[in-house]
Amino acid sequence: METEAPKKRPNRNLLLGAALVLTGFICVFYFLVPRSETPEGLMAQYYEKPAFELSQDNEKQRLIKTSYDAGGYKKAIVLLKQEGDDPTMYYYQGVCNMELTNADKAIPIFKKLQANPKYSNQVTWLLALTYLQSRNKEAAKLELDKLVNVEGVSAERKGDVVELLGKL
Repeated sequence: METEAPKKRPNRNLLLGAALVLTGFICVFYFLVPRSETPEGLMAQYYEKPAFELSQDNEKQRLIKTSYDAGGYKKAIVLLKQEGDDPTMYYYQGVCNMELTNADKAIPIFKKLQANPKYSNQVTWLLALTYLQSRNKEAAKLELDKLVNVEGVSAERKGDVVELLGKL
């Protein structure tokens, strides 16, 4: 009677070592190999919706703030347009359009507000992000370049500007 040869089982230490090496390669690839980031991804990474501040404490502006805070941007835009030439309300029209990914409507608003000293730095930042949202990296770079050496921009924002410029 012939005896069957015992089946060889793979060495557990060898399998464990191979798994660790494979895991190491995956980690190196994931963390060290540069990945191209999409303009929209960069915009999302750096964008933070501005808090709504009333320019006048009245019922209509409180209603606009409620819509804005709840994400009701279309309703907020309708109400904001009724506020006339108030630069603060015009600013929030731009933000609402940006939130709705209506770059074609947000860009002219932000460009107009760049002439207003109260908003120039903030809208230049938002304008750059809106250009990223619309996949226009060159226009975004031009706007970001304006913020590098300008007065009135916080060190944190300047750090974001320099970091974002490095990714474009």
